[in-house]
Amino acid sequence: MVCAELDGELVGCGRIIGDKGFLYYVQDIIVLPKYQMQGIGTKIMDSIMDYLKKQCVERAIIGLMTAKEKERFYKKYGFIERPNDNLGAGMIKTI
Repeated sequence: MVCAELDGELVGCGRIIGDKGFLYYVQDIIVLPKYQMQGIGTKIMDSIMDYLKKQCVERAIIGLMTAKEKERFYKKYGFIERPNDNLGAGMIKTI
């Protein structure tokens, strides 16, 4: 988990879950609305990607689900949109 604080206040965070090898999932990249568009989310994601580069085995799979219209942010890190010609849509279920 990565947290961003400003003057002792939590203003953003992000986390990953995974098996410490082949499969990872980027979860909950969140920045409080009044602190968005200031590079905080980018710093959080940069930190997460640095960790993944050190931990992942070759050809590891890193997944995520993005909020609507936030795809461009993750494309900077090499993520691709689904569905596409090779991959189906992401799926979710709540209980």
